[in-house]
Amino acid sequence: MDSGEILRRLMPRLGTADIWQADRSMLVVLGALADTLSPKEASDLASQLPDAYHDLLAERAERAAPAQPTDRAAFLERVQRELSLASREEAERVTAGVLSVLKEAVTPGEIAEVAGEVEPGLRAMIEQA
Repeated sequence: MDSGEILRRLMPRLGTADIWQADRSMLVVLGALADTLSPKEASDLASQLPDAYHDLLAERAERAAPAQPTDRAAFLERVQRELSLASREEAERVTAGVLSVLKEAVTPGEIAEVAGEVEPGLRAMIEQA
């Protein structure tokens, strides 16, 4: 799936016709997710995404920084802050939209590996998306 298709699928889930808003949402959620993953898993996820998102994840994987375990509340707080969203509920809706498109863009096995590396609350969000 190319980045245009990802954004076309994401925009209605976010309730926007603004492609830039959808792209920014994708980048913020993917960046936050990448920080919770091991460098190897971030690289594996990157390998299944188009260049626009691949580069973000690959850069984080190359830093070889240890994963930063993040619970659901902290993850959503970060998304809310970085996207300047009005509420935690809005951050949850954006995150769920991005995760649902991510699940369509990569293999089920890759999603399972990503889910296996994150905290339980975040894992539940991935599984429910």
